[in-house]
Amino acid sequence: MPSAAFSDKKFLIVMLKDGGEDSYHTLMSRQPGHVAACLSARPTLAFTQGELDSTYASSRLAGTTFSLHPALQPLTSIWNAGEMAVTHRVGPMFTDISSMPIETLRAATSPSYAGAIQFPFGLGAHDKQAFASGSLITREFFDSQGVFHPFAESGFIGRLATRFASANGTSIVPSVITAGFAGAASNRMSSDASSRSVHMPDVGQRFRRNWTGSATQNLALARLDAVMAETRTEPRVEAFRQANQLASASIAFFQPVVEAPDGTYAVDQDFPGHPKSGWTGTMRTIARTMEADIQSGALRNRTTFVATRTAYDTHFIQGKLTGALPTLHAEWAASVVSFRAALIRLGLWQNTLILDHSEFSRTLLENGSSGTDHAYARDAFAFGGAVRGYRPGTSTGLYGTYPSALSATGTGSSDLIGGQLGGGSLAPGLSLEQYWHEPLTWFGADSADIAAVMPRRAAFGSSVDLVA
Repeated sequence: MPSAAFSDKKFLIVMLKDGGEDSYHTLMSRQPGHVAACLSARPTLAFTQGELDSTYASSRLAGTTFSLHPALQPLTSIWNAGEMAVTHRVGPMFTDISSMPIETLRAATSPSYAGAIQFPFGLGAHDKQAFASGSLITREFFDSQGVFHPFAESGFIGRLATRFASANGTSIVPSVITAGFAGAASNRMSSDASSRSVHMPDVGQRFRRNWTGSATQNLALARLDAVMAETRTEPRVEAFRQANQLASASIAFFQPVVEAPDGTYAVDQDFPGHPKSGWTGTMRTIARTMEADIQSGALRNRTTFVATRTAYDTHFIQGKLTGALPTLHAEWAASVVSFRAALIRLGLWQNTLILDHSEFSRTLLENGSSGTDHAYARDAFAFGGAVRGYRPGTSTGLYGTYPSALSATGTGSSDLIGGQLGGGSLAPGLSLEQYWHEPLTWFGADSADIAAVMPRRAAFGSSVDLVA
């Protein structure tokens, strides 16, 4: 385990899609059987074969039988550069269910099941999946005075920051939590969903644990206990509760947003219109911070950023080409493309890895409100100069296994029906531990670190060969 800062710079960025992103409406298979199943289950949302093959042909991912949603078409340039990868069916698991027959899994989701297969609790609940998931998750809390705070829940990255903490209580892996645009003179970051904001340390202050022992921290830990209390008697859940308690109590590593001397940034030219909110505003803020770091050296040699965007809980009027999700898609794609251009300008793209994350995916079955409901495993996206993306003859850019069949009635090869899961909810083929193993190794974790921050890692198979 490293005891001091690393000698090279690396940045790990998590783009948290808060609410549960619809993978079926993000990455779309063009295989006729899949297209027909989607059209049957999604009368107002699905794309036809002709639309996927011809009308929106520019959204195809070269070398694959998949297309991105048309609003995500700008991302194909990153795919074609070999700097984007997609991993199918990633999700939290207690038991390795990746090779179990679907009939067995379907039976195990029944409320009357009494067998040995263990599922994460609250498979369709936002908070429970956020607490159980492996990435750094932000959740909102109010302190004893009623003041709003975005709270940093930990998971793998938080435990890694704790493990890399030095004797003086600082970490060589500080995290910057962003949910909007940081104003030029305020050092305050506004939440996308609210005008309230959280005060950030002043420029030049040491990295520190802002909230350890505070009323906000205590309230957050109490909420964590309450969320997990219903299953405290189950050993697997108690182990997760204790791990999250430890990590939650020690994360909260904020870091100042620094300004260039004249308040202007070269990276601004890569963000048309100089956005100040949403995905693009957040990513512009991060790019500015990284540019200022080149001048001031304010950041550590390992830094994580978590960019958060709400509104992915699309139960109502999700929209096919226009609406809630297509709008989020367009904003997300534009932000990633602009951010990549900015980091290439700074010479930092090879040192940066972006992973998207969400609590879960959504059902194949469209509900009665032209939306979709909570499901389970999802397709995960990665971007960066070190990503093992699409390279003809070398790499397909796709990882994991997509279902051979899709169904909203339980006949698909990877569909789970029953319990807390809705129609067309995919069982994970890869655990979060398998997915995050390589990114954390790339970031600097050794085998002992991995064993410490992923206590269930040995229960699952090989890691995803995501980064070079």
